[in-house]
Amino acid sequence: MKKFAKIVIGVFAGIALIMFIMYAVAVSYKKEILAVVTADISDRINGDIVIRDLSVTLLHDFPNISLSLNDISLRGPKYDKYRKDFLQAEVINLNVGAVALLQRKINIKSIDIINGDIFIFRTKDGYTNLEVFKNEEGSDTTTIQSNQSSTVSFDAISFKNVRAAFIDSLKEKSFAANFTMVKSKMIHTDSSIHCHLVGGIDFEGLTFNAAKGSFLKDQHTQSDLNFEFFTPSKRLVIEPSSIMLDKSTINITGVLQFFMPGGNFQLNIQSDRLDFQEGLAVVTEHMRNSLQNFSIEKPLAINVRLKGEIGSRLRPLADVIFEVKNSSVTWRKLDLQNAFVQGTFTNHKDSLLATDDINSEIRLDSIKGIVKALPFKGAVSFNDLTNPFMDLNVVFDADLKKVNADMDTTRIWFTAGHFISKVHFTGNLNEYFDESITKYHGKLKGSTEITGGRLRYLPRKIIFDRINASFQFTEKQFDIAEITMRMNKNPIKLSGIITGFVPFFLIPEKQGKVLLNVSSPSLDLTGMGGTTAKSNYDIKTVGKREKISNFIDSVYSKLEFGLAFKIGRLKSNKIEGNDLTGKVVLANN
Repeated sequence: MKKFAKIVIGVFAGIALIMFIMYAVAVSYKKEILAVVTADISDRINGDIVIRDLSVTLLHDFPNISLSLNDISLRGPKYDKYRKDFLQAEVINLNVGAVALLQRKINIKSIDIINGDIFIFRTKDGYTNLEVFKNEEGSDTTTIQSNQSSTVSFDAISFKNVRAAFIDSLKEKSFAANFTMVKSKMIHTDSSIHCHLVGGIDFEGLTFNAAKGSFLKDQHTQSDLNFEFFTPSKRLVIEPSSIMLDKSTINITGVLQFFMPGGNFQLNIQSDRLDFQEGLAVVTEHMRNSLQNFSIEKPLAINVRLKGEIGSRLRPLADVIFEVKNSSVTWRKLDLQNAFVQGTFTNHKDSLLATDDINSEIRLDSIKGIVKALPFKGAVSFNDLTNPFMDLNVVFDADLKKVNADMDTTRIWFTAGHFISKVHFTGNLNEYFDESITKYHGKLKGSTEITGGRLRYLPRKIIFDRINASFQFTEKQFDIAEITMRMNKNPIKLSGIITGFVPFFLIPEKQGKVLLNVSSPSLDLTGMGGTTAKSNYDIKTVGKREKISNFIDSVYSKLEFGLAFKIGRLKSNKIEGNDLTGKVVLANN
């Protein structure tokens, strides 16, 4: 046991001795190392590098020795004019190989930048401080002895609290982010540098068009980025990468081609579960203002393709595919439940026109859900987002009892039946959802079929059953092809037209007219009227569901009924008659 302890002590003593020797070598050559590093960097730049001090530590990146450059400034050739450093850093640690240092060579394994600021700019006259770097390529190692060819080479770099910013005054583009704690690994080849970067990045903003605002404004992220830069072609390939927000993960791939004075790019942005509110936070203010009237409860799937010119002020081509599943969706006064939506967006519907809101289109190729308790499915498109033009096709297919959810059931109560209603509308979006209008300027076409209907009109104790009906309507006229039903077991048949308004769509502007043909072989009105029958619905909820009922009441005062009737036998209390025919006009309630 004592022998083992002596071996352990000896090993640690040897390590300590080696560390002391390495530290002593580094300290003894401190001034020479500082001079060589300064000179080597100066040979690679068009400008000035200022390193105000250098210290040596052993434990920062053991077994490498860390040469800490303190208070560093890197300035471009026109610093006197613009007074902006390309780089400022409190500390840059050069983690060098210990064995090479014992041979008086500097072999840098990795670099740590702590508390720094990287600022890249391009002025309106085209000057960029990236000219601080020379185009010549260096060699492989750096040595203290000036007669040995060498270069700085490293495969890892980390950033702690380092802000990076880019401002292009010529093209009005900018980028800024703070690398809070980021590590990267690099692989060098003859023609490229591959980098894998992982860590926390706080984005201040990414601006392609100052008038439209910034992407990723004030967003904290955890990023996992992979990219490769090909030196000869100046091409940056973004391999599968991800940016993680609090609730969402955004995946990114793409290619950026750099050449003066600009370049081009193609980016693919995808997420399987994007929280809608977080999605609003990462887009520009212009896009956020357009989408903020929407609310989507559950995450959506989205795939975005962007393609454009780096040096252009024009908007990039944008194509978006999105999908929402089983979510509540609200927009203005529209509230959808259990919504399923598959759609697309493009800002270049016409390839010959500019990429802007006028040339944009949103298509909801498949949409279904529940609105006002009624299930529906359909499709809709919107063109010219400055004043959206809508093309809507929707089908309602439901039990009539579901209509009770929007009715005052103390008065009208559907108890059975089924209906299918088809609506096609083309026109201004705002017009369709404006409840105050009295006349459509767009084109409306629809039809409704009712089968097996049954309802109770409670104020008069009337029961309508065996209701079968067929309607067609446009923005100008409502046609009643046929209604057959029983009223308190009396068979009735109706047909006719309604002009001046579309039932359940518009209140007539002036005077609407209902022209009906009513026939019945036998009509017994005895016993109709009296006290209101009780409803199964809680009276407290009535006020929330009076909309359709109140709509009908408001229409009554603006409708004129022209009735042509033919009744085989009529009975009403003490009045009886046979073969009654005639016409009557009912107006003013």
